[in-house]
Amino acid sequence: MSSYDTNRPLAFLVDIVDLYGSRRLRATVVRVQPDGKLNNLNDMFGREALEEFAASAYIESDKRDGSNVYGLSHGYEDVFRVSTVERAKDMVKVLTTVHRGLERFNDRMGNLREGDFAPYVFRIASILKIGSVYVTNNARQEDMTGERQRQVNASELQTRVAMMVDAAQSGRINEYTRGRR
Repeated sequence: MSSYDTNRPLAFLVDIVDLYGSRRLRATVVRVQPDGKLNNLNDMFGREALEEFAASAYIESDKRDGSNVYGLSHGYEDVFRVSTVERAKDMVKVLTTVHRGLERFNDRMGNLREGDFAPYVFRIASILKIGSVYVTNNARQEDMTGERQRQVNASELQTRVAMMVDAAQSGRINEYTRGRR
């Protein structure tokens, strides 16, 4: 069996990224392997419909009253090339499914408040049948537990998002990135 099993369950991995001075929360789709490790779908080179799919939101550069997170969005990030009609159709199908699913959620449960990243991630996970959500531990948490990532529920994600936003706004983003993408 290969080290990358495509029959394993999907999960979202929430982390923080700093691209050209713009800090964002990002939830990317990963596979949970039997040993508990998470593999990026981009290891499959375009053979997965959710490869490069992510939910994201921007973080305000400094603290302010109200939401410090804005611009909830989802889509395909860092797509180098779409070279087949089948890949393009898969991407359109995923985007359409998420769009319609979010409309149904909004009709049933109401719209999310601006910057409500954790519920946004869990709504998309439900729509795409993604079974779990993980967060990237900061350096201190990783040193204590030995785990780079940790599975969380909705309320834990809300808390961890607040911690990530605080770290980003306080200039401690390196606690979460450690030079990783």
